[in-house]
Amino acid sequence: MTTTWLGARRDRGNPIGDNATRKFYVVLIAAAVVAAVAMALQGRTAAALGVAAVAVAIPPTKAILGGAAGPQLLPTLGQTAKVQMAYGLFVTIGLVVT
Repeated sequence: MTTTWLGARRDRGNPIGDNATRKFYVVLIAAAVVAAVAMALQGRTAAALGVAAVAVAIPPTKAILGGAAGPQLLPTLGQTAKVQMAYGLFVTIGLVVT
């Protein structure tokens, strides 16, 4: 266990800190939505189906932002996998259709 120059606790498993990691999770979810919208704006309009994955992303995002920790994060991991599968499926369908 080490500390940063500000004295905050830092461990090897999460070098950027708990709060920053939670924000980064939300940024990654948002980046996927932005990517689907960008594809739609480039002429692949059906790729915007990827935005539908936001509905699947709400429960794990709420858990992450709600402060879930330790064993509480295990269901969130499974939910995140479902988000990835839904997003991949919706975007793939959108790209095949257009």
